[in-house]
Amino acid sequence: MYTVSIVNINGKIDDRYINELRANQYDVHLMEPEELLDAGDEVDAVILHFQEESEVVLWEICNLVFQIKEKTNAFIWTFSNRIVELNRLVYLKLGMHGNISNDCTPTELELIIHNSVSHHDGKATNNAIQSKEQPTELLHIYEENRSIRIADSIEIPLTKLEYRLLVILGSERGKVFGYEELKNFIWQEEEVDSYRARLANLVCYLRRKIKKSTNSSSSDIVRTVWAKGYMLDIEIE
Repeated sequence: MYTVSIVNINGKIDDRYINELRANQYDVHLMEPEELLDAGDEVDAVILHFQEESEVVLWEICNLVFQIKEKTNAFIWTFSNRIVELNRLVYLKLGMHGNISNDCTPTELELIIHNSVSHHDGKATNNAIQSKEQPTELLHIYEENRSIRIADSIEIPLTKLEYRLLVILGSERGKVFGYEELKNFIWQEEEVDSYRARLANLVCYLRRKIKKSTNSSSSDIVRTVWAKGYMLDIEIE
């Protein structure tokens, strides 16, 4: 039996979808964002439902996706009447597994979730059988090249802003650096509008760059701390 958590950002998802999932032996829970984050790995799939899209909704979903991906391997979908194309792309780039419109039938939704989660379960079982204990990974920061290396991966070049981000986070591992503190170090004297959103984008692109350049399990070396800021989640050599 799979566990599905539904978060109603605004509005309320039609009961037909919940009933269909429960009829197929899913454990379905309607949750607030805080409850979902506390549930952690107990959740297999997450549906973020909203009827009306706005800049506030976009920002809330982006932050929530970062948090979910840090705490669980659950599949994540948005579910809405209509999502503009640009925002659909933003959600997918953040690691969302799909955007579902309300013309999707309850049966289709159940099959989407079942096919995704069951396939992942099969791969996870095979990987667990084949995997061996891996040594602790270390982050190497090269000041002269403005680059990093994780464990024995290739050297990864950084932009000026990415480098500054890792330098300040690496100055005190385990410390949560606040948004304003990071802004002041990364952009220094430059005036920056919507700096929280720009920080989120910077972290997102850095994670993607690391993931593309290495097979490391530590591609998410920068951890998002809900409503506080960011911290480094890897040892530095």
